[in-house]
Amino acid sequence: MPLADFSRSAQTVALIEALRTAPIGKVVNYDSLSDIIGENIVRCRHYLRSAIKALYDEGVPFGTVRGLGVKRLTSEEIPDIGDHAVVRIRRGSRLARKRMSVINAMNDVANETRVRVNTAASLLGILEHFSQNKSRQKIEAEVQKGTSPIPPGKLLEALRE
Repeated sequence: MPLADFSRSAQTVALIEALRTAPIGKVVNYDSLSDIIGENIVRCRHYLRSAIKALYDEGVPFGTVRGLGVKRLTSEEIPDIGDHAVVRIRRGSRLARKRMSVINAMNDVANETRVRVNTAASLLGILEHFSQNKSRQKIEAEVQKGTSPIPPGKLLEALRE
């Protein structure tokens, strides 16, 4: 059986080279990215994802500008990646818990199913709770005391206070 070929496609390499030269803080629009690969970048998004991932590995970060293109991020914009993720997690947790609560109105549910739902709801509740602004402020105060992210065990201890 032949080995899989994991070399980058010509389109990905072309995007990497073009994005690497983008000035910090500038947006590279989707039309120009499409021109670079000779295909519609929206339909061939996997090339762009691969290129951006490769550049992240090199320390060159990009973010998306909805409907316009990708932006080479400044160091001040990098925390926004985490901020947006936390908001998505909080919203997703709340929505999933609300959707799963339908089980409370059902009579024919096996106990093991209720246990699975309650377990997931509990975990989602933790995510929702710890992603709120009040928790964020406490965490930020703790992080300012050190120089690196706080390990989960120490973080839980700090949030108990």
